Amino acid sequence: MDAGKAESARTEFHRVLVTGASGCIGRCIVQHSVAEGCRVNALDLDGAGLQRVAKSFPEGAVIPFVGGLNDADLMTSAAEGVEAVFHAAAKVHSVPRNPQEEAEFFRVNVEGTENLLRHLDTTKLRAFVFFSTIAVYGAGDGAPFTERSPTSPENAYALSKLKSEQCVEAFFVARAIKPVIFRMSLVYGEGERGNFSRMMRSIDAGRFALIGDGRTRKSMIYVGDVARAGLLAARRPAAQGETFVLSDPEPYPLRQVTAVLARHLGVRPPWVRLPASLLRAGGNVLDLLGRGFGSRFKFSRDDVDKLLTDTVCDVTKIRTTLGFEPHYGLEEGVRRTVQWYREEQARAREGG
Repeated sequence: MDAGKAESARTEFHRVLVTGASGCIGRCIVQHSVAEGCRVNALDLDGAGLQRVAKSFPEGAVIPFVGGLNDADLMTSAAEGVEAVFHAAAKVHSVPRNPQEEAEFFRVNVEGTENLLRHLDTTKLRAFVFFSTIAVYGAGDGAPFTERSPTSPENAYALSKLKSEQCVEAFFVARAIKPVIFRMSLVYGEGERGNFSRMMRSIDAGRFALIGDGRTRKSMIYVGDVARAGLLAARRPAAQGETFVLSDPEPYPLRQVTAVLARHLGVRPPWVRLPASLLRAGGNVLDLLGRGFGSRFKFSRDDVDKLLTDTVCDVTKIRTTLGFEPHYGLEEGVRRTVQWYREEQARAREGG
């Protein structure tokens, strides 16, 4: 489809619902939605964070709904009058230490998604975008992940996201619109609190060490491009009912990522190299101890293997179907992320 025809087929929205609206992805979707003239119902558990988001826009542009996905009354109000839903809320960034913590992933990610779906007015809804993860594929063998790759989730988070995808697809089977599902690679940017932020803080503190030679390649995408892809997919009829792998077109060697981070942080690049064989041996010991104590340590042999395995995405489908191309490469994405990180540090020092 050429650009002119694509624009003529574009769907416009007056009001949208963004779940997880104070998080890394949700906040960016709110920003892009408001910039394009949408009013936003913004839902999140973090009341203080949600208020900061709402106050950063003109009065009335963003209406905050403070609470969780399993709150039926809240969902009834939050879903009222919306024409598109961007479902980014999820339990992430934690390693469950027991069955109760594992169950929490399913309570939030699966049951919460089911409750959200039950409260949607499908006669008015014209788009539903669900943000999932390439973790549903498991660690893989280094071959590029595509939409056709077999799923093999290896932890509670990944399995809960896959089950959530299935709930979304089942809900819309007999409805006029079909959902869009994004299986995202590692997302980084302002507000990200997971693996990338931990690496950034470690490099800033001079405590980061590369495992092996740092040539392992990882697919990544800047949060601003995730938001752009989400709005693009919601507005294009060609995206309905499709699942897309989402990342930058080319993966980045880990040593390149750490070097770019160090340069923008203004610190020495990581110079310590840990032999992979040593880390694997240490991981084996922790695996044995964990089984003995009936728990799981935050570092294991599997974690080492994942760090040393390429995580590469093939984004041919979204490029050909929607013409999507990221606007921000690693250099600019890291620059923006570090700028936000430094501003957060400054606010913390000032007590605000």
